[in-house]
Amino acid sequence: MRPGLSLDLIQEKLANLPFRVSDDVIELYSWADGSDSAFELLPGGYFISLDEALVDCSMMQEMKDKLLKIFFEPYYDSLRFLSDWSDGGYAFGRIDSPSDGQIVKRCIHEQWAIAYRDLPALLSTAIARRL
Repeated sequence: MRPGLSLDLIQEKLANLPFRVSDDVIELYSWADGSDSAFELLPGGYFISLDEALVDCSMMQEMKDKLLKIFFEPYYDSLRFLSDWSDGGYAFGRIDSPSDGQIVKRCIHEQWAIAYRDLPALLSTAIARRL
């Protein structure tokens, strides 16, 4: 795991997002700023740094019109923090979207689904899988 970031730095980086995400993002990245590529927090979910998450989000924003034609349901803004190294993984949903800021499972091949109500629920699952 990489060392966590300061609260001020996280807030500064998130300030440029075109949407708001839950405060769980701040909690997560103050704890750790991702991990090396060998660490799966959940199966198929590699914990990426905040900078990587923001680059991914920026690319998705640039492709938003195309994505609206690809996904099975309307495209909802999100900030992916667990990546499967394609477009899948887990993301913090936009707080003013149908996901209501919860953690969604993202995949271009199936409908997005709410996977966890919040970060503690996701971490409880991740810890239980490792025991």
